[in-house]
Amino acid sequence: MKYLFTLLYTLLLFSPLVNAKERSGHFAQITEAVKGEKWNEVERLFQLAIETNLEEAETFFWRELANKNAGSSIMAWKLGHYHKDNRNFDKAHLFFAELLRLNPSDIDTMCA
Repeated sequence: MKYLFTLLYTLLLFSPLVNAKERSGHFAQITEAVKGEKWNEVERLFQLAIETNLEEAETFFWRELANKNAGSSIMAWKLGHYHKDNRNFDKAHLFFAELLRLNPSDIDTMCA
C-alpha cells in the first residue's frame, strides 16, 4: 500500500512538469517553423497552442511580435478570431489592431 501511495504521489507530482514541457515544446516548434518559413505549420501549431493554453499563447505572441515576420501576422489573426468567436471583443479588437499595424495595406485585415 505504501508503494502504491508513493507511486501515485510521484505521478501527480510530475504531471504538471510534463504538461509544461509539452506546452513549451509547442512554442519551440512554432519558433522553428517561423525560422523555416513554414507558415501552414506555424498556423497549425499556434492554433494548438491557443487551445492548450490561451494565456501562454498570447504571451508568446507579444514576445515574438518584435520579429515582425509573417508568423506574427498569422498569430495575431488567430488570436483575434479566437477572441471574436468567444465574444471577447475588446481583446479581439486589440489583436486585429495589431494585425492592421503589421499589414496596413491588407484589405482582409481591414475587414476583420
